Amino acid sequence: MWHNGLILKLNNYQLSDYLNKIIQQFLSNRKFHVKTNKVLSTVGIIQAGTPQGSSLSPTLDNIFNSDFPLNDKVRNCLFADDSAVLTQAISNSLLKPSNPN
Repeated sequence: MWHNGLILKLNNYQLSDYLNKIIQQFLSNRKFHVKTNKVLSTVGIIQAGTPQGSSLSPTLDNIFNSDFPLNDKVRNCLFADDSAVLTQAISNSLLKPSNPN
């Protein structure tokens, strides 16, 4: 989940400033590292998503996905914090690179 996009959507709900700041703090400055074969990676900054296991994360996910466009030719598949947009067409003309000439 894109943090800045979520904050923008929360602002549209006109939540109080202090609540927006609490949520921003909840999402910011989170760090991670990966351990493979007993070797620990350098620390990275988490720039997207919400913490697993938090009771607030599903609510934030619902807010973030609340404005997914509805269309009879496109299917939005949402499950937990994963999403996919599916569609099909008779022709693949949109997939072919355009002729630069």
